Amino acid sequence: MKVLLGVLTILLAPPQDPSKPEQLIQQLDSDSPDERDAAEKALLAAGEEVEPLLKKAAEEGKPEVRARCQDLLKQIALARKRRAFWAHTRPLTLTFDDLPLKEALAQLSKASGHTVTPGDVDPALRVTARIEDATFLRAVEAVCLSLNTWYRWNGAAIELGKARAAHSRGHAGPLLLSASLGRSQENDGPSLVLRLEWDPGIRVRWYDIEIDSAEDDRGGAVSVGTPKNLAGLAHRTVYSRAHALPAEGDLRFSAADHVDLTEFSKEATRLKSVKGRITLFIPEEMRPVRFEKGSKEAIDLGTLTATLAQDGRLAGKEVWSASLDLDLSRAPSSKHRALFGYLLNSKIRFLDASGTAHPGESGGAHSGGNLDAPLQRVGRTLRCDPVPAGAVLKAVEATIVTDVWEKTYPFELKDVGKP
Repeated sequence: MKVLLGVLTILLAPPQDPSKPEQLIQQLDSDSPDERDAAEKALLAAGEEVEPLLKKAAEEGKPEVRARCQDLLKQIALARKRRAFWAHTRPLTLTFDDLPLKEALAQLSKASGHTVTPGDVDPALRVTARIEDATFLRAVEAVCLSLNTWYRWNGAAIELGKARAAHSRGHAGPLLLSASLGRSQENDGPSLVLRLEWDPGIRVRWYDIEIDSAEDDRGGAVSVGTPKNLAGLAHRTVYSRAHALPAEGDLRFSAADHVDLTEFSKEATRLKSVKGRITLFIPEEMRPVRFEKGSKEAIDLGTLTATLAQDGRLAGKEVWSASLDLDLSRAPSSKHRALFGYLLNSKIRFLDASGTAHPGESGGAHSGGNLDAPLQRVGRTLRCDPVPAGAVLKAVEATIVTDVWEKTYPFELKDVGKP
């Protein structure tokens, strides 16, 4: 009878709910690799909701559970950081059938979460447009094209204006690229003038443009010039240019760039097509470094190694100067340019004997690598000017971006001519 009751108790007991976080955490120590992986995916999908349980298990659980929970906590933290930079509008599907512009924009604003206003366009004009599974900028473009008008940024909002859309446009994920032909800023030759715009939910910190091919309207292949500035590095592809945009805390939704063209046929008046890729970089991991005055000891930052190459007072001047060198040889080569760019835009802090920090506000940058090969070593020099009278340099500090998250989108621009 006791055996029978025991069997009935087991059979009648409520089954464990595998979706509960507590059971999922226990499942991380399962003998089955598939069950462990399934539990890890479910916990990662739950995200911040299970962080307290994961933190507790990371401290008190079995070795396998602790290791997996620590990794999950890191992934959840990175996802939270990415959302701060990467929260573009979900795909939009809207239909406007002879609807007043004011009503159409109200629906678009509500669906996207971003303000779009008529600006100086008559709000009573009728809009007919079908928007299906579109990015925010594609949706705005569809409304504008239905009225033969265009838009402009006004702070954090978009307002329509009486300008016309650029003739050559292309989309790359949540970005809109517009192009025209202009004159080079460095010589008298032609130049491809680019304007980039992105979804308001994206905070672009660094981008890299790579032109793979270009053809003029006479069928000739067009080459592109190598940028002379240090932030634009010849690197594997025909053309590569990287920019720091914008300063931390700035709100910006667009950028402008130009690409010098060479071997452009004399009879040609337009570019038939331009194909390339744009990569957006977001800082993912940052590490502080501190060097006591004169210390030349290398500091291991995981994928990077930092060394203080030079520091001290410039001869005869109330100016402190410091140079940092980074060894990038262990970092993925695709990230070298972005890491270099973040170093160029980082601030070096100079500490005096009292511990007071004096940030570097002026100075130059140099590269310690061969610009014709994948970059291995880079450097950054900054000065603190002026230094308070009588202050003595004690240490140099900086925050180094050691890893970046990247998103790459191909693009194509057709029939590019003068604006």
